[in-house]
Amino acid sequence: MIEKGGGWVDANDPTTEWDLLHEKYRNGDRDKKFEAMFGAVGMAILILRKQRLNPAILHELHMQLFDKDMGSKSTFLDKKMPKNSSRRKALRPSQDMKKTFAVGAVEAFRKSGLTHEKAVSNVAAISGYKYEKVDDWHDYYFRGMPDGYSYLHYRLAELKKVSKQDALVIGNEWSRLSIGLS
Repeated sequence: MIEKGGGWVDANDPTTEWDLLHEKYRNGDRDKKFEAMFGAVGMAILILRKQRLNPAILHELHMQLFDKDMGSKSTFLDKKMPKNSSRRKALRPSQDMKKTFAVGAVEAFRKSGLTHEKAVSNVAAISGYKYEKVDDWHDYYFRGMPDGYSYLHYRLAELKKVSKQDALVIGNEWSRLSIGLS
């Protein structure tokens, strides 16, 4: 179920907008995020069926999410850490990617000629993150080699070959991508 127009509607209702689900995901707590994700997979299945395409893999994902929601301790969504890893907890590369897109966007805006403060403000305005959060991420990634540094290193290498105008375009794009890969 998702909220729409002051009332609740089934997430599989074809009139429910994807943007509404995305906003619910972005602004929700852990449970709301899960509900939005579950609903979005259900909507994608309906769309594939209407287009006479096979939704089997999304149906499997839907069932795995359902098992997870019902408290299953092990689903296909659970992957063990590699045996040679020194980390005990699972890596969350998606979080590192969001942060490095934001930090990369700051650097892109700086390459386009903006001051650090204005670059951070632009990223915060586009992504919806608070100024302080973006600035903290920037400081964190430039104080050594934290988790996810390789993602940032890749982005910074891309910036070496671009003009100021292209850097501005990249800064806008990376700011939007820092929200998530959706």
